[in-house]
Amino acid sequence: MRGTARIKWSVVVPPGARWFAVGHSPRSRARVATALRELPSGAPVVLCDGWPLSRGRCRRLARRGGVCVVREYLALPTLGAAVALVQDTPTTARYAAARLLAVPPKSSWRARVAAAALPAARWILARPSRSVVFGGRVMLGARA
Repeated sequence: MRGTARIKWSVVVPPGARWFAVGHSPRSRARVATALRELPSGAPVVLCDGWPLSRGRCRRLARRGGVCVVREYLALPTLGAAVALVQDTPTTARYAAARLLAVPPKSSWRARVAAAALPAARWILARPSRSVVFGGRVMLGARA
């Protein structure tokens, strides 16, 4: 994740945390797992994945790298252009779906598309399978 995007996450990420992008090839994930295992015990770690199905990839990588996961966040709408950071728990996701998702007040074609898609987005965000669609994920943990 680029430096400007990291600023958005500074509210939830501990200072001095090591950031790792979760790659999509087995080779890149193996390199990250090796780098994670080389960190000292207790080192704060942030795993970032911007693709659908990110939850499983991040959890498998954390397990391989010896990272104890503390919290997981979804970036809405995307990891690089996050407007909202939603902790990935059922209660928080349901609240975000019911109270935070909204359509821009401007009358434009984008607003009309967003208004048409809003019920589906709310429904998906409130479901356990939300990480299939909302792939932008930041996982916080510490090296065990």
